[in-house]
Amino acid sequence: MITNSTPSVGDIIHVKITNIVESLGVFVRMPNGFDGLIRTNDFAWFNQTNILKSFSCGDKLYVKVIRELPDGKLNLSRKELLPNPRTL
Repeated sequence: MITNSTPSVGDIIHVKITNIVESLGVFVRMPNGFDGLIRTNDFAWFNQTNILKSFSCGDKLYVKVIRELPDGKLNLSRKELLPNPRTL
C-alpha cells in the first residue's frame, strides 16, 4: 500500500531501528509507518558488521532513499549521508 506520505528517491528521512540481522542489515520503521531495510553494504563505507554492533533496536537515525523497486519497496542508505573516505 502506497500513500501520499511515502518518501521518494533522494529524500532524507528519520527512521527507527526495529531489528538488526547481521547477515542482512537493519530493519527500520519509516515515518509513514512502513518498514524498510538498510542492507549491510548500505549502512557504512567499511566494517559494516562491526558498526552494526554499536546500534540497537529503538535507535533513531537519518537515511537517504536511494531507489524505489518495482514492487514499491524502497532501498535505504545510511552511508550515502556519511563522508566517503576515498574522497577525503
